Amino acid sequence: MRLAKFFAVRVAPISNSKTQASTMIPRLARRSQSRGLATYTKMRPVRIRAITMDVTGTLVSFRGSLETHYLGSAEKCGVNIETLQKPIDKAFHQAYKEVSHRFPCFGHDLITGKEWWKYCVQRSLELAVGNSNITEAQSEKVFQRIYSVFGSQVAYERFDDAIPFLRWAHRNRISCGLLSNADDRYGALTYCLLIFRVGFGY
Repeated sequence: MRLAKFFAVRVAPISNSKTQASTMIPRLARRSQSRGLATYTKMRPVRIRAITMDVTGTLVSFRGSLETHYLGSAEKCGVNIETLQKPIDKAFHQAYKEVSHRFPCFGHDLITGKEWWKYCVQRSLELAVGNSNITEAQSEKVFQRIYSVFGSQVAYERFDDAIPFLRWAHRNRISCGLLSNADDRYGALTYCLLIFRVGFGY
């Protein structure tokens, strides 16, 4: 702002003289470019007070594979998985897309999170195994087993640098916000995997 006023005051009196203006403006421009950093307004660095991050993929990762959890659970519930109509990973992604389109945001206020995952898991089994190879009772048992597994520590593991990072943030009085679009079971899961290990509460 001060530089703009400086140009206006110095250039205005010679606006009628094209020769003087043409020689003065480049000189003023060169002078402004050579201005030292010490003449600018000082800005104090702002201390970081909080860091927010997603839980899955940042601090915690999935353990095992879809084949291990889904087909393993189906086999233990008596479902024949020897001949699949579609690989389970492709079946899951198709089912996930279909259910997300039907019930966006994991059901939001239309259905509960558990109901959303029930649709997704059972649809995945239908696509992979086939309706004729799984009964309704078996489908229900498989879902309950898978839902229980993903609500425990069995299906998750911490990244090696998760705990050191959280302890560093705690020492430096930086609040950490852990975010997730998963169901409400993630609160207890996060506490067991991360908060309890670090040694401070929510």
